Amino acid sequence: MAYSARMAQSSIKRFGSGIKEWLGEKIEEIELLNFRVKIRGGIDAENWKFHGKNLFQDWAEQVQQVFWVIDELPIFLKRMLDRDQNANGVEEFLSWLRGEAQQLGQDGPVLMISGSIGLEPLVRRLGIPDRINHLYTFQLGPWDRNTSIRCFECLADAHHLSLADGVAEAVYETLGAGIPHHIQYFFARLLDLAAIRQIEYITLDHVQQVYRTELLGPKGEADLYHYRSRLRDALNEDNYSIANVILTEAAVVGSFTLEARTILEHEYSRVMKDAPDRIAEILDVLTHDGYIVFDDHCYSFSFLFAY
Repeated sequence: MAYSARMAQSSIKRFGSGIKEWLGEKIEEIELLNFRVKIRGGIDAENWKFHGKNLFQDWAEQVQQVFWVIDELPIFLKRMLDRDQNANGVEEFLSWLRGEAQQLGQDGPVLMISGSIGLEPLVRRLGIPDRINHLYTFQLGPWDRNTSIRCFECLADAHHLSLADGVAEAVYETLGAGIPHHIQYFFARLLDLAAIRQIEYITLDHVQQVYRTELLGPKGEADLYHYRSRLRDALNEDNYSIANVILTEAAVVGSFTLEARTILEHEYSRVMKDAPDRIAEILDVLTHDGYIVFDDHCYSFSFLFAY
């Protein structure tokens, strides 16, 4: 066990040295135990491939295989696309990443790419879906009922908060879907209530009170801004406005039907030539990123199918 620990620390130090060589004086801070790099400036556009290749080679030489996670890569690529106004930079980066990963094969790092907006809709829209054909897609959906309840109960145990019978179940039923962020946010607001009122026992009445006043109130609205900002990152301004129309229809009516889609296409065709294609692209993003699901010839929020 001690040998494994030393090897892990050695790998981290070598990785940190590679990062420092890559970015040079742009490095402001490196924390190796809980790995973190703070960068002063951007990466040199002339040498990023060279130094990136060296990092891949260093990782391939490690005794223990490196697990490399690139978080929010789709947002990075979307901002690159917005800056350059063409897909050249996105295509170049993804082609390089695929080439390096395939060249090393099993000796290279295990690569995981994640993001709060989808990578697949972006590369399909740009006409370069083959640039990620070396990746296996795994979409994380909401937790099931038992997992959601168990998570809530574990949070309560960790914070020494007693729950009345059925509280964890009521939280799940009230939310309608086991979205991890929502479960944690609901618990945090109940914990706040307990601290303010100096109580150590949460009842079913507390669940409904916090849901009405906190999750559906101004604080909850502010928290949900995260989802709006991520959707805005995935779409341009015009498409974002159309997406809000679709989501509003699904929320108020209960679903966005094929008939409603036809009407929307007709209305927007008056102001844009490619309205049907745009709406198809928007629905692709909304379903891929988990905002709505397609079932029984209509689009609805996923919590409608959670029971």
